[in-house]
Amino acid sequence: MLLLCSCSEQKETSLKLLQVDYIGHIPHLMVKQQIDSVFEVIEYGKMNTLEKGDTLNYFISNGENIIRQRFKSFMCCTNTMGFDSLGLYYQYDKFTDYLEVFDYERIRVDDSIFETKTSNFGWSIIYKYHIVNGKIESRIGVLDEGQLMDHPDFLDETEYRYSENDLLLKTIRTTVDHPEGAFEYNKTSRTYSWSKDILEHVKTEQYHKPDVVKPIYTTSIYMDSVGFPKQYILEETQDTLVKTAIVKYARQYSN
Repeated sequence: MLLLCSCSEQKETSLKLLQVDYIGHIPHLMVKQQIDSVFEVIEYGKMNTLEKGDTLNYFISNGENIIRQRFKSFMCCTNTMGFDSLGLYYQYDKFTDYLEVFDYERIRVDDSIFETKTSNFGWSIIYKYHIVNGKIESRIGVLDEGQLMDHPDFLDETEYRYSENDLLLKTIRTTVDHPEGAFEYNKTSRTYSWSKDILEHVKTEQYHKPDVVKPIYTTSIYMDSVGFPKQYILEETQDTLVKTAIVKYARQYSN
């Protein structure tokens, strides 16, 4: 089992690069920008039984770096995310028909960061992040040996691409035979667009079969002037299924 760094200052320096995985991520941004709550309301289309004007998704902060998400669609589920001082997960609770709890531990060794993600169902993945020129270039997951009998073809690999100004431009993640996967094969290509250093748009394309040119699902997230999501659009083979508006409420303080 990997151990957490004992010195918080050293952790800030050595693990901060992992924030690249949270770019445009609503719960992470809620913690960073001190947002109390976020509601996602359908503007167009349908999602399961939900229609225009219904709340599809909402996030609530408890003020102590813990965000609770309630998603009201195909399978009603509740996620509770705990963040450390860097805005990285230290725990993620996922509840659908049952509760699954993920714990995270991290350590940096030279030009690599190792992150262990452990499920209360008895499996864990050790991710190795490879660092080149001060940026994360790739991430490769290794499933613990005890689960290889159930997932013999396991694969979890991500590559990262950057601009000349070191802004993240694209990530490509491929998973096969994954214990969390809804599909045997899943490829996710995510493209990031910026205005100077403010994130403007994130486009995600999903493929569920290898060697397929057109994605089965495409999502677009548009950001406000400070890089917080304001609109979400989901398309299936170029047909818009649902469009939502994202409304945030900032934390208020009394004098």
